[in-house]
Amino acid sequence: MTFKLFVDDIKIYVVVDSDTKMTVLQEGLNKLQIWSERWQLNLSFQKFSVFHIGNKNNKSVHHSYNVQLIDNTATVDLGVIIDSKLRFNKHIANIVSKAHSRAALIRRCFKYRDPCLLFRAFTVFVRPLLEYCSPVWNPHYHCDIDKIESVQRRFTKYIDGFKNLS
Repeated sequence: MTFKLFVDDIKIYVVVDSDTKMTVLQEGLNKLQIWSERWQLNLSFQKFSVFHIGNKNNKSVHHSYNVQLIDNTATVDLGVIIDSKLRFNKHIANIVSKAHSRAALIRRCFKYRDPCLLFRAFTVFVRPLLEYCSPVWNPHYHCDIDKIESVQRRFTKYIDGFKNLS
């Protein structure tokens, strides 16, 4: 069993290759509960969840504080959404939606349509959304790449002199 800690977040994970490994995870959860009670540190057990990865996973049920843990089909880790098949489709759809919203806000807020100013605003306010943690979720499907590029395509069509460019 392995623990990963980041600020106020903890991840406990086990590679399940036998039936005994499933009990190891439950024992880890029990130890975490005992530790938190001993040190009088209240944990938000409502936020506890199980995330099964892989096709051969039997999706065993785990409990903490006498409550069955939620079985997630996707999870968010440091702002990146990942599903149980290790795909980032939901993450890409989420960031593209946010990026289109910010780009539209820039188009509405700036009355002066200087291309340099608009490109700078796009670079500062929109591109960080599209590039955050991109080495982790780097898309390799053309449909995902097209979704991400559609944000820039739509924005450049708005700028005078760039409407006819591909």
